[in-house]
Amino acid sequence: MLSRARQCVKAHRNLWLAVAGTLLGGTIWATHFIAMLSYNIPVSYQVAETGFSIVAAIAISCLATFSTLYLVGRRGAVAAGILLGLAIATMHAIGLSAISSSVLMEADAVTTAAAWALGGAFAVGAMLVLSRRMTPIGLVLAGGLIVMAVCSHHFVSMSGLS
Repeated sequence: MLSRARQCVKAHRNLWLAVAGTLLGGTIWATHFIAMLSYNIPVSYQVAETGFSIVAAIAISCLATFSTLYLVGRRGAVAAGILLGLAIATMHAIGLSAISSSVLMEADAVTTAAAWALGGAFAVGAMLVLSRRMTPIGLVLAGGLIVMAVCSHHFVSMSGLS
């Protein structure tokens, strides 16, 4: 979609970027919540916070996709990667706040910082790959890096949760 957006007139470019950001944010959200559902703990989720977590993931992911084309060169790719890492981290934090249970959850600050750093680093790597001319190998590499961004953030963050 980013490749197609680069080839279009501005009106169509913005539509492609919005769709790409929406799909990226929705995929981040779905990956995270599928992982959360795999934990065998008796919890339920508050509807409003769960809904807000997907809205946040999509909104920040859209900012990331727009910055890939509207900021020049590597600067745009790095900004997009940072925003993508922020989308993952924000969605994760809001998603955790959506958990409704009778337990008190505490997060380790060092583990949380490590999760943010790992997720952000993989996201920046993915966007740097996507900022170049896209090849099939580059697309697979970027997709793998995005998966690593979401999974590393999620699993490292969850390891510091008690």
